[in-house]
Amino acid sequence: MRNFGLAAGVELKAKQDAIGERGFNAQALAFKHGVLTRAPGDSLVLAPPFITTRSQVDQMVDGFRKAILETA
Repeated sequence: MRNFGLAAGVELKAKQDAIGERGFNAQALAFKHGVLTRAPGDSLVLAPPFITTRSQVDQMVDGFRKAILETA
């Protein structure tokens, strides 16, 4: 995991013969939980706008966490 300010990225372990699949699935699950992310390869990246409120950050982190747990 890495972060800079509000931006955060999580490296997901790639599947043996399906590089990028886990990242793609995690991105779809995050969207299902109301969080817009990027998924370059098998990383899941969250970069909210600077005007995000505390409650919105909490909501994003919760959806981000759920997506990662469901992907594992």
